[in-house]
Amino acid sequence: MTLFRRNGIQVTRRWLVVNGQCYRVRDLRNLRTAQGDRRPISNVAVIAAGSLLVVIITAAQCLAASVLVTAAVGLLVPTAVLAIAASSTPRACELWAEYHGMTVRLLWLDDREQYNQICRALTRAKEWHG
Repeated sequence: MTLFRRNGIQVTRRWLVVNGQCYRVRDLRNLRTAQGDRRPISNVAVIAAGSLLVVIITAAQCLAASVLVTAAVGLLVPTAVLAIAASSTPRACELWAEYHGMTVRLLWLDDREQYNQICRALTRAKEWHG
């Protein structure tokens, strides 16, 4: 009986399948949720904003004030806005468990609704095994 199936993830009463990797539900112990990293684009945006700030400060020694202000507005402000927007995105959800004596990350999703549906299906599957 399938409890959940979407986007390469399937939960049945006996199995959790994530992108082809199969886990027997009755062997999953100590299921827990953790917050994952933000999307990689968030880190890139923050690094880009910092790098542009360093370039503008370095160029300030050689450029006229009007050129510096134009460069700052034209480069730094949009990059800073992007960095702030990217870093304020919610973190992804991770599902971890003990499986055959090892701690494994079963799942990483940035869609919180789908993540909650999977967790509910997995809870029902675990309850079925007692």
